[in-house]
Amino acid sequence: MPTNAPLPLDPFHDPDMPSMAEALSRFESMPDETPSRKMRVRTAVATIGRLLRKPPAELSTQPTYLKQWFRHFKHRPTGLTAKSLANCKTEIRYLVGKVCGRGTKSGFRPLAPDWVQVCELIAEKPIRWRLTRFMAFCSSAGIAPEDVDDGVVEQYQAAVQGSGEVEKPERLLRATIQAWNQLAAALPNWPQVTLYLPPARTYRWTIHPLKFPESFRQDVDQWQEGLSKVDPEAEEGPLRPLRPASLRAHRHQVFKAASALVFAGQPIETVTSLACLVEFDAFKRILTHLRERQGGEPTTALLGLATTLKAIAKHEAQMSEQHVQRMARICANYAQQLEGHVSKSRGRLQSFEDERLLAALLHMPERLLDEVRRAGTSPTKARLLAQVAVAIEVQWHAPLRLANLVALNLQQNIQAVIVKGEVRWIIRFDRHETKNRSLLVYELPAAAVRFIRHALGFYDQTNGWLFPGRKGAHKHTSLFGVQVKREIERRLCVPFNIHLCRGLNATTQVKENVNGFEIGRAMLADRSDSVIRTYYTATAERHLIADAQETIQRVRIRTAALVDAPSRKRAPNWGAKG
Repeated sequence: MPTNAPLPLDPFHDPDMPSMAEALSRFESMPDETPSRKMRVRTAVATIGRLLRKPPAELSTQPTYLKQWFRHFKHRPTGLTAKSLANCKTEIRYLVGKVCGRGTKSGFRPLAPDWVQVCELIAEKPIRWRLTRFMAFCSSAGIAPEDVDDGVVEQYQAAVQGSGEVEKPERLLRATIQAWNQLAAALPNWPQVTLYLPPARTYRWTIHPLKFPESFRQDVDQWQEGLSKVDPEAEEGPLRPLRPASLRAHRHQVFKAASALVFAGQPIETVTSLACLVEFDAFKRILTHLRERQGGEPTTALLGLATTLKAIAKHEAQMSEQHVQRMARICANYAQQLEGHVSKSRGRLQSFEDERLLAALLHMPERLLDEVRRAGTSPTKARLLAQVAVAIEVQWHAPLRLANLVALNLQQNIQAVIVKGEVRWIIRFDRHETKNRSLLVYELPAAAVRFIRHALGFYDQTNGWLFPGRKGAHKHTSLFGVQVKREIERRLCVPFNIHLCRGLNATTQVKENVNGFEIGRAMLADRSDSVIRTYYTATAERHLIADAQETIQRVRIRTAALVDAPSRKRAPNWGAKG
């Protein structure tokens, strides 16, 4: 049965590792260390104790424990500059290395013998990793595998939350329970206990759609049905059916607006149709409530919601032209106030005005492959780095959206051709496969193809996928996006996402080419360069102005001789009298 004995101070990490206070005491007694180094280490220990709000005697020197905390500090207010935090990390790492050595491979305490036997039953490493912390906890508490039940899970949950190490403890708990139940169903020698899996929590401030009247929900469904299909003989309505993602976004906007209207004072039972949302007073109350809820300032999301309601008023509720114009005026007011707004993407693009960052990203594929070739790189890490290198190289020559990037397949949308004796790739996506229904055709140059083929040699392309995932399919879009984001951010130390490659590509074309806007439009497969000018090349305008200023300087130099040459006629004396 589970023991009721008090848990150790740290139920997860190796108890043989000294505390931070013990490590500092040993370090202070080392005669070979300089007084200045001891002072810096002493300061770093005091700093990490202050950040974690624990005395050094309660802090573990387990490297993985400290690594996890410093990763959290990068995204939390600490009162320290990035340089000071990096110096603190360096000194702590030096202390642990001198006193404890490299440490064990696992960050958790050794398992009890019965848990070692259970752990050996797990063949798949990802499942084993989900249970590692739980098995370490049970070993420290003296809980045998056959004694695990929902009460033990509650103790484990309390210990995880108390440690503060895990950023999302509820997600970790669900992953642990799912892994346990999966093994209990698949392995006869696994303890046959099915743990209770609590339902996933959905964090929402809006009212659940099922709580609205049925007539309102039916009206929304009918509206969505009209947006998802196109009648060729229709004189009004959308020219193209909306994609599922766009339909979900519009549906969310409508129920968000309906929730805001209820919170603004209208009884929920009176919200019976879409027309209730686009009555002018209701429209204003919705926008006022949402604007005040997010700090009193308009946002691009709020402007998008207002624009959707205006379209509903015009096409679905058949409001008068005067009514729609009044709504359009409010939308114009919001758009006017957002003109000076700098979006996240634009702010991130501006970081790459520093050509050192741009150069680092341009040459990152080669640097990643250099790291792949190192002897100490694990096969898993090498496979991931090679895939990130391929993704960046593709994005510089064919700036695809993430959904198309992960779907690249050597057998489906990549064709190898010979041009002037060299192999090139034709990347092709049909209209039904792209977001804006544009045909995408890119020809990758021979140098890029050689690099990509070399990188593909470091991992298998299961079923032809350039970025293979599990079960014979390609990687999930969000997973690969996060993997690329983390690897680039770790090296550049600036916020990044893979969609930013499209903006960088367009901006670079505008900066480096006379006809850059048209070239950027062609690279991104947009129908006009207005989208390029609005969303991707805000920083490029400065370079166009700089070119214009250089033109003035060239003309000034060319016409200097005309000013210096002696005039044939005597210049008039404007100051002479009479």
